Amino acid sequence: MMIASGLSVRGQQETEADDFDKVHELLEKEKQNNKLDSWNKIDKMMKTRKLNAYADRYGKNHHMSIQEIKALKSFFLHCLDTSRLQKSKDVVYDRETQEIKEIPSLYLHPIQRNFTLRIVDNKRVSTLKALAPKRKKATEAATETKKEEQEEQEEQEEQDNDTAGEEEISQSI
Repeated sequence: MMIASGLSVRGQQETEADDFDKVHELLEKEKQNNKLDSWNKIDKMMKTRKLNAYADRYGKNHHMSIQEIKALKSFFLHCLDTSRLQKSKDVVYDRETQEIKEIPSLYLHPIQRNFTLRIVDNKRVSTLKALAPKRKKATEAATETKKEEQEEQEEQEEQDNDTAGEEEISQSI
């Protein structure tokens, strides 16, 4: 049976099947490439899975109870919701094994047994150091200039007295 385009029905079915196979191959390649993405490129669902697996390993390594592991998982979810574990430097992630190696800022308070993320950046500079120096008030500046003028006058008088005493000594000789 021939269609107006000149292709048979059987030929059209074969091209659709080829197109489907090509699309399927393309999606599989994209899926494999996405698995090798860095931490900041992974979608939220994959991050949640990876963080849950890390929480299980962390709990076993630190001999934590099941309740504490659940608390850690909920803490990780809260951190993802508030965009705290989004950057690549927040999480040490191995792309080849596709697992989290470490979260450097994670801290477990020994007494309260709750989790926090601490600031780890040692190069952080205080914002106060980057600001311009404080302006002096007009009265403070005026008193400082008066003090400086008085000190200059006293030095000048001392120098005049020293030179006048030398002149008297030279005249008496």
